Amino acid sequence: MHPQDVSPPDPDRAGDAAPATPPTLRADGWSRGSSDGLGGLAFAGLGFQFAVALVGSYYLGQWLDRRFGTAPVFLLACMLLGAGGSFYVMYTQLMRAQRRADDARRRDGR
Repeated sequence: MHPQDVSPPDPDRAGDAAPATPPTLRADGWSRGSSDGLGGLAFAGLGFQFAVALVGSYYLGQWLDRRFGTAPVFLLACMLLGAGGSFYVMYTQLMRAQRRADDARRRDGR
């Protein structure tokens, strides 16, 4: 088949419509798409941040317990503080993303 044999796509056909432009991701993880909320990379970052906080607080608690000889006291305290702090950060970032998405919908009239 030669390029001359191929006819241009018919603009009236629905299957030939141009694909929608994908949302772009800013450097801070927020997407500039239709929702203007958190992009997939930012969601993954929240999960990674939560995991790092838990692992870090686990090792910090173990180290403090060995140093002061207070078996599970510092481990439990550090784990609770690490999990609580991570949940708080995750909640505030998700609420900020929801607020931005709601503002974008209102601005677009949806």
